[in-house]
Amino acid sequence: MGRQPEGASVAAVAAIAQLERSTYLSLEIRSILAAYTVYRFAAEAASEKNGDAGAQLREALLRFYLYETERLGGIEYAIADPELLSSPGREAVLLGKGLLVLDYLSRVIEGFDDGLGRGLGSLRHSGLPYDRLAAAMRIESGSEEERMFYDWLFRPGIPELHVTWFDSGGGAWLDVRQVQPGPDFPVRFSDCAALFRDGGSTTIDFPGGFDGGRVFLPFGYSGESAMVEIVVDPGRTIPARL
Repeated sequence: MGRQPEGASVAAVAAIAQLERSTYLSLEIRSILAAYTVYRFAAEAASEKNGDAGAQLREALLRFYLYETERLGGIEYAIADPELLSSPGREAVLLGKGLLVLDYLSRVIEGFDDGLGRGLGSLRHSGLPYDRLAAAMRIESGSEEERMFYDWLFRPGIPELHVTWFDSGGGAWLDVRQVQPGPDFPVRFSDCAALFRDGGSTTIDFPGGFDGGRVFLPFGYSGESAMVEIVVDPGRTIPARL
């Protein structure tokens, strides 16, 4: 009597079978989307048992990507690079960066997951697959969402963030900058956490649409202990070096 397959294995086989129906889907997209399906299944299943499991899984994937990139001498590849699957960085992208980027885009582009499903159904005919996916997501030309979509898929590497802060009576001034070579990636910061010497903490949202720079955050904290650390993006939703 055979062993019952685990849920993640079932999700992987089902994803591959479904993706093979999209005959014009390039192999690198198909591979990343199959892995992304398993990631979403695992993240949601783990989060039901432990609310922090999703952040822990994203942190593990990021560390894997950074380790593999360093091991390869710092060479980084874009998700949409047609040479990705024949490159030494394929596992770092397929099983690290690619999953994190798709997860991030699903958070910042409205209707990303639904549009992804519609787009895959239309990729049985000729056409540029990434353009067809963007069209299925109803991403408007020239919009911030369009820049998000194409920059994260077509640019190698990930952002490197440099954060400085100082306590300022009831809150803190933060300065968040991207310091990697080349232009900034399009990023939306959602929240950050302040940690205090007595072990307490509090979380506050950034102003809507905050994409970096200098900002004052009025942390509300009932204790009298000093602030010792500020953690930007505590949920690790942004694929970035910190």
